[in-house]
Amino acid sequence: MVQAQIGPPQIELLTFGPGDSISDSFGHSAVRVTEGEDDELYNLGHAEVDGAGFILDVLVGDAVFVGVVGDAEAELDRYRAIDRSIRRQALMLDEDRARWLAAHLRAEVGAGRFSYRY
Repeated sequence: MVQAQIGPPQIELLTFGPGDSISDSFGHSAVRVTEGEDDELYNLGHAEVDGAGFILDVLVGDAVFVGVVGDAEAELDRYRAIDRSIRRQALMLDEDRARWLAAHLRAEVGAGRFSYRY
């Protein structure tokens, strides 16, 4: 059986507007990768928020943010439910770069190896 060739991944930068909670009081960005039947949202700024401790950690540069991946539509529904604005921008990457970025996000974020101090 011949398998159909999947086209290059479609990559979008999504920017979420501020929300009502302390942890949502700033905008936020994520990368959406749609490839064949897969539609994933790579959230590159997830943090465990514990109130004042989190704010202090951010102020002194000790807050650790990690990348998490989830189903794009489910994540978008979650942001819509808390009335966060969503701006979508398609990244106009050639096929090789789009495939490289999709693979890199899967390898780093999907494997839990992406983190940074903020």
